[in-house]
Amino acid sequence: AKFFNPTDGEEMVMSSNSDDDANGSGSSNGSGSPYVILCDAGSTGTRLYVYSLPSSDDDDASPSSSSSTTSNDVPSRKHNVQIQEGPKIRPGLSSQTPDTVGTYLLPAFEAALGMIPAEHHATTPVYVYATAGMRLLPHDLQLDLYDALAEGLRDHPTVPFVVERDNLGTIDGEDEGYFAALAVNYLGGVIGSDLITLPRRHGDEEDHRDRDHRDRQLSMFGGSGRSGGGNDRDDDDAATLLGALDLGGASVQLVFDSRTMSPTRRRRLRELARDENHRHLQLMQQQQQQQQQ
Repeated sequence: AKFFNPTDGEEMVMSSNSDDDANGSGSSNGSGSPYVILCDAGSTGTRLYVYSLPSSDDDDASPSSSSSTTSNDVPSRKHNVQIQEGPKIRPGLSSQTPDTVGTYLLPAFEAALGMIPAEHHATTPVYVYATAGMRLLPHDLQLDLYDALAEGLRDHPTVPFVVERDNLGTIDGEDEGYFAALAVNYLGGVIGSDLITLPRRHGDEEDHRDRDHRDRQLSMFGGSGRSGGGNDRDDDDAATLLGALDLGGASVQLVFDSRTMSPTRRRRLRELARDENHRHLQLMQQQQQQQQQ
């Protein structure tokens, strides 16, 4: 579980400060390219996405002529993130070996060539984030797989993108849930592309009905009955953070705004989440060992 602790200011920034896991992932290329390639390496397969953030002077311009481009029509202070979805490569990254992983993602990167204009190929960074499937593997094997994958992509002539070893790695369950919450709140119009909460829509009858419904639900589970959260200030102008439930192939992430809970309940929830994560990890490791026998 990721617990957000907003400040008492007028704006709230959702940010993650978890330590990197078995990888050193998350560093920025700083190339200035408007495109980023992200490979979501789940337990059953790896999906490639191309993200672009148009400049303020070019908000209406499409990042590519590809018909697969989709622009999320949600409110933002500046502009919208645009996403192109590539193919899903099966099976999962965790099923590869250091000898086979070098060419594992080549079909996905061949598709990415057509999603990004050629003039940006040489400056577009690549990120590979793996989740529960890779977390089940021994730490040393994870490192060997990422080393071999980075080398294979860099050395292949059909991959002109910027592949840095530090941008390949396994994220922990907290960051996985955090990213799910970011996606849900962005798509729901709660936060903008700057990751700051947007103002609540005044005079929207449907919005007030939704808020009243969430308040009733929160009160049933020991919440304050105010979906704005437990600050002394008036939260009527702040949009309500949405929770996220991410059901993956080998893990589950549950994220919600914990300000509606008492400190005792928050501590208890942390304990339950820790115990359940430990139990689930043991079960998955046992199943993996049985499959290898």
